[in-house]
Amino acid sequence: RRRTKRHRAATRSRRVTFQPFSLAEMRALLKELRSPDATDVNQAHFYPLTEALFLTGLRWAEAAAWVWPDVSNSGGRLHIRRAIPKYGTLDLEELDIEDPEEAPTKTGEEWSIPIRVPLANLLLRQRQRSYVGRSQGWVFPNTCGGHANYRNWLERVWTKLLERCKVAPRVGDAQKAMRRSYITSALICGRTPKEVSAEVGHTTPRMVMEVYDSFLDPTEWPSDVERE
Repeated sequence: RRRTKRHRAATRSRRVTFQPFSLAEMRALLKELRSPDATDVNQAHFYPLTEALFLTGLRWAEAAAWVWPDVSNSGGRLHIRRAIPKYGTLDLEELDIEDPEEAPTKTGEEWSIPIRVPLANLLLRQRQRSYVGRSQGWVFPNTCGGHANYRNWLERVWTKLLERCKVAPRVGDAQKAMRRSYITSALICGRTPKEVSAEVGHTTPRMVMEVYDSFLDPTEWPSDVERE
């Protein structure tokens, strides 16, 4: 139906209710992700990608599209240049690394994020595991060497991971639970909305300020242990 002014005003003023992962839940999930079962092919290929989502707060399609030329070890930055299409595939040989129009991100923009120590350790493990001596290739390939598939990750890894760690699933898109947890944690730890929005790929800080700042009531912040 046609959206009236009253409907738009009600939508803007609607309080966002979501539940980020707690400290205990994140520790349990990361502990499992960093010790995959060597006999489980799905865990070996999808656990590192899941850990990357926890460590960066990026959208699933943007993290799954990393290739090794995006990683600048000397500059300490990781460049976000493309996204995996929801339907179809990307051919790495035909993909022009310098042309983001081949598979643009959700906003159509490019940006970079800092490679902090946990992310650096993850990338080092990935390079040693699969791509010793190679300068190109997917950072998180599937079992056939191509890019990851969202449906396979969701059904074969994410759902089973939550059950194994006894963590209650969140309502809505699976990857948003990790994205919201990252943004919430970053704000509680003192980073500004502008800094956080630049890292997770928002074009402006408006989304972070309107959604997460309204959610983070300082009088109801977690305990000191949770913030740590």
